[in-house]
Amino acid sequence: MEALVKKSTVVDPMTVIPTVGEELKELFELNGKDISVLGIKGIECKEFLSSTVLRRAAEELNLDEEFVRGMQDLQADYKEKKQASREQYNQMKSYYRKLKKVVPLLRNDFNDGIDVLDDIVSFFGLNNEKEVIERIGHNQALYRSKTKSEIDEVALSAWLRRGELDFYNNFANIVDYNGEQLKTWIDNRDWFQHVNNPDYFKHLPEILQNFGVGMIMLPYMSKTVYGAVEWIYDHPAIMISDRDQDLATCWFTLFHEFGHVLLHEKTLTLDAVINESGGKTRAMQREREANKFANEYLFNGDGLRKYVFGLKVNNDKSVTTIDAAKQFNVHPMFAGYWMRKAQLTRNSFERIPISFSE
Repeated sequence: MEALVKKSTVVDPMTVIPTVGEELKELFELNGKDISVLGIKGIECKEFLSSTVLRRAAEELNLDEEFVRGMQDLQADYKEKKQASREQYNQMKSYYRKLKKVVPLLRNDFNDGIDVLDDIVSFFGLNNEKEVIERIGHNQALYRSKTKSEIDEVALSAWLRRGELDFYNNFANIVDYNGEQLKTWIDNRDWFQHVNNPDYFKHLPEILQNFGVGMIMLPYMSKTVYGAVEWIYDHPAIMISDRDQDLATCWFTLFHEFGHVLLHEKTLTLDAVINESGGKTRAMQREREANKFANEYLFNGDGLRKYVFGLKVNNDKSVTTIDAAKQFNVHPMFAGYWMRKAQLTRNSFERIPISFSE
């Protein structure tokens, strides 16, 4: 079996521009001539040949002085292109260094480009590398307006783009969005019987699509978000990361996003921080509202959080996770969520891991 050829990250443009030696060798072969008569070893690699050599070649090929002038012009053109191509190649390598963190999100959907950088451009659905950089720069101000946390604009742009593509691929025939049906399903609390089951959580996209909701689960990328909501063709696309790889965190992120969907319809939301107090901006007000929504359904309000952090302030380690869960009528996994947040890990319910990596 032939060994697989690894695709170049960035193709050097000069590799597709023939040297004068390559052109000459091809002419000799087309005319059934042996180029070794010129006495130049490795001639196909030569970027410059003297007038004497070119005239000797012309004689062998029965060509005139016009051929010599043409080959001399080709050499001069190659020299100019080489300088320009070197600058272009260095620029392309610079683009790749900035964008290489996108590569894990390409999967097998984008592999027809001449190099990996070309695949990245296709992933973003744009025409060239410069447009990708400009798009990310344009998004930067938008992201900064949505969150005050430290954000990697390249990683977040790629993460959201992957979510969009997964929505298009997985929910092409999704029904119209129905917020009332979504709210009814949430209120019925059938999901609560399975909160400690990672496989059930991963099954949720099949359930939620019945209400016109697209749920996309993506591996976490550093300096991005826990989750986001983007509205695509009037459908909420809820994107959840496996940040912390903790099932309780994933449930909170999902219900936080449910809050955004039901309370802040058709608003792009990016949640780099969840269940934290914020400022007085409208964006921060929306975050508080989404937190309150999630807290009500998962923790029966905000009392558990306040209670657990009160234990921390008083250095009270006598209360167990099970005690707190019973006192506030919540699942032990969710009581453990706050115990870990408060660094009361000795009394914490064991974390249930979950991963969205393929």
